Amino acid sequence: MMDYLQLIEDLTNAKGMSGFEDEVIEVINKHKGNYTLQVDNLKNCYLNLDQVDPTKPTVMLDSHLDEVGLMVKAIDKDGLILIQTIGGWVPSNLTAQVFYVRNREGKYYKGISATKPIHFMTPEEREKKIAISDIKIDMGATSREQVVNDLGIEIGQPIVPATKFSYNEVTRTILAKAFDNRIGTACAIAIMRDLADEVGDFPFNLVAAPAAQEEVGTRGASLTVKRVQPHIAKGHPPMTLPMPKSSYKGNLARDHKSVTVTIPM
Repeated sequence: MMDYLQLIEDLTNAKGMSGFEDEVIEVINKHKGNYTLQVDNLKNCYLNLDQVDPTKPTVMLDSHLDEVGLMVKAIDKDGLILIQTIGGWVPSNLTAQVFYVRNREGKYYKGISATKPIHFMTPEEREKKIAISDIKIDMGATSREQVVNDLGIEIGQPIVPATKFSYNEVTRTILAKAFDNRIGTACAIAIMRDLADEVGDFPFNLVAAPAAQEEVGTRGASLTVKRVQPHIAKGHPPMTLPMPKSSYKGNLARDHKSVTVTIPM
């Protein structure tokens, strides 16, 4: 039996903002077992796609690789990084947090998010809700030149939370980032691994297809579903898979949580 906690630890610790899912793909490759891993140009992953029998219906295990993150929007003269959100964020959740910022060589440096100190705020500013434009990442630098030249950080580089996996044995709970949707990806991998000795004998094809760039518009799933052509796609809430018209063979039924999409034969 595979080590499920180790799988979740490796997946959640991987840095993989939308469009930068490479570390997550490395983890899938590490835990895939004897399956063939295929990766397309959008960085979508496919397990067992090469074993599909066209005479059988296909079940696809859907999840997504990417996590919400930030992007370097600008660097001011004092070396503070202005941010652009990638995916959905509540601005107040971004303050006073430690983040990893990637440089041009792919190395990640730690920085901390900051806003104007309360003792510098006007009474009106203290009452105002925090906006993304109020938040900057402090890398410990003193100038823009130091950030760009010494740290190698440029506009357009990804930023992700620096949260590390931990397991509380008393409460049996996990603290980590990117549960959406590394838990779904862990489930897909675990199912494929646990069924590895039987999957070839099923009356249907079973394919896992963790998709890229879900947090910016389910872009990856739009491609995986066309490539796999599933009759049933099992995903995570609240995802809805954009099934291509060529797959329809009857009425489409979807439960209220958007977890299951079925195409009757």
